[in-house]
This record gives sequence, C-alpha cells and structure tokens, in this order.
Amino acid sequence: MLAQAGENIIRHPLAEAFSGFLVAGPAMLRAYQIESARLGSNPAHLESIGLLIDRVERYQREIEAKVPETDLLCEIARCINGAGLEEDPV
Repeated sequence: MLAQAGENIIRHPLAEAFSGFLVAGPAMLRAYQIESARLGSNPAHLESIGLLIDRVERYQREIEAKVPETDLLCEIARCINGAGLEEDPV
C-alpha cells in the first residue's frame, strides 16, 4: 500500500494509517475535545486537551518541519516487529 506524508512516499501495509496519523493529530484531538464537551467532561479536562492541541501544532510547526526524515520503513519494522532490538535489554 502507498501513502504520502508531506513529500514522502510511504510503502507499507499500514502506510495509510501512519501518514494519516502524522497529518490528522490536531484534528483528531479537536474532535475528541468537542465530544468530551458534549458528554459533559470536566472543564479542566477540556482545557488540557486544548493545551495538548497547542503543543502538537507548535511541534509540527517548529520542530517536525526541521527534523530530517528517518527511514520510515526501518522505523515501522522496528516498532511493529521489534527488528534490531535486543531480546533481553539490561
């Protein structure tokens, strides 16, 4: 499966999920905040979601744009399959 995240093409069976998560984080959090408000969540909880949205957007704007791309296929293999990780870390 192929997906695009920014200018990067991702080739992996879960590519759409990974690229979607990279892009949709703030929108997902806003939807969660709206639903939490609808359900009557504590105002402090709603405020904390707003603060998290601010932090994620600031990270995407200030840091993520400056970090060189990693080898995403290797990262996926490591995160999902544990490739390259020690069996019994000390």
